[in-house]
Amino acid sequence: KQWYQRRVAITAGGHNFVGDKCDVQWNRQTPRFNGNSFLKFLNPDNSTNEDLMLAIVFKVTSKSGLLFSTELSSQHPDYVEIGISKGRLYMTFELGAGPAFLECPRYVDDGKWHFLHLTLRGNHAVLMVDRWASEVVSPGQRNTLNVGPYLYLGGSPTEPGITGCVESLSVRDEPLTMSDTVASSNIHYCEDNVPENSIYKLKYRLK
Repeated sequence: KQWYQRRVAITAGGHNFVGDKCDVQWNRQTPRFNGNSFLKFLNPDNSTNEDLMLAIVFKVTSKSGLLFSTELSSQHPDYVEIGISKGRLYMTFELGAGPAFLECPRYVDDGKWHFLHLTLRGNHAVLMVDRWASEVVSPGQRNTLNVGPYLYLGGSPTEPGITGCVESLSVRDEPLTMSDTVASSNIHYCEDNVPENSIYKLKYRLK
């Protein structure tokens, strides 16, 4: 089993330093994205590519933009992508035999906090956004997700991202924090957090 070494941020004076060179100071607040921002993470336990479980607590004001994506592998066209289009959240993935697509019918570009949970097992995906849920099966017989070793949040170097904030992120039930980033761009601080009494308030935060 292959293990990937994470870049651990340096802590000094109560602040973290994040990014590819650990030279960006972070003061432990919820990150805000401006449409040209992104956070880059190492994919936790990338050897178990068959299944993917993802949970994100977010709020956006943009009508379009990338929220989450996997990195393409050099040998496979597989991917998972979650984004906003015309104010609605969508999810699409490919296992090599054609894409599958889901779109939430409710608008999420209202500047309010929302919760999404994605479970991908084989070629079957279940997407939940707040109290809405649906499922989709990708075409063909392929049931293994073969992606690269990195994940992108809030955008990517090649795709415009969201305008908004992400308070919590977990991948395969493993919470990720700013200390897990390997690169970042144009990250700012969110003005508020999920209220403590909200049903979307998770025990962990991306800070």
